[in-house]
Order: sequence, then structure tokens, then C-alpha cells
Amino acid sequence: MTTTISNGTTTIVPDIMDGFDSTREVQSILIPIIGRADPDVVLRPAGSRSGTLNLVFAVEAASVAAELAFATPVITPWTLADTDAASVGFKFVVGEGSIVRELESETRAGWIVRVPYREVPA
Repeated sequence: MTTTISNGTTTIVPDIMDGFDSTREVQSILIPIIGRADPDVVLRPAGSRSGTLNLVFAVEAASVAAELAFATPVITPWTLADTDAASVGFKFVVGEGSIVRELESETRAGWIVRVPYREVPA
């Protein structure tokens, strides 16, 4: 499995994408009506995907470069592509939250960069 993240000028290739989660905020509205068991409903589409990418790097310098790249505002959104999981591919911006870089705790042989993301239109 190869994961590639690029914004047209910078390309990041982690050794492993060790975690991916996807959340879509539901935007429909349920309006309780006094004296009725069922609410009125305003249907709206769910929001775009958001979550956290967990990227593992064997080399410390690569993890530092990835952290700095994600911390720098860019005009062009990032594009995520994965050779084994087509459903993971999308364009994103760094989302709300914190970019975290940490030493892998079990073997201390790798670095993990956690990046909050928010999907944007292609």
C-alpha cells in the first residue's frame, strides 16, 4: 500500500498510513411538535468528510518535514491517494484541531504525525 499526499508543490509519502477515520456531520433538523409523537423534519445533506490522518515515518527528518508542510498554509488543497484503498482518495485542507508529531511508543523506531483534515470539493 502506498499513500501519497500532494498539493502540487510538496509531496509527502509516509511509510504507512496507520489510521484513517471519516466523520460526516449530519445537518438535517428534527423539530419536536408539542402533542405529536413524530417531529417535523428538514432534510439536508451530510457535511463533507473530516477526521484524522495517522501517518507513520521511519525517519525523523521526514516526520519533521511533514509536520512543517501541514503547518504551512497553502492555497492549493492537499490531495490524498492510496493505491489499496480508493475510497480514501480525496482533496482536503488541514482541519480544526492540532497537528501532532510523536515518537512511536512501543519500539521507538518510528514517528507518527497526526493531521486533522476537512474534505473540500475536487
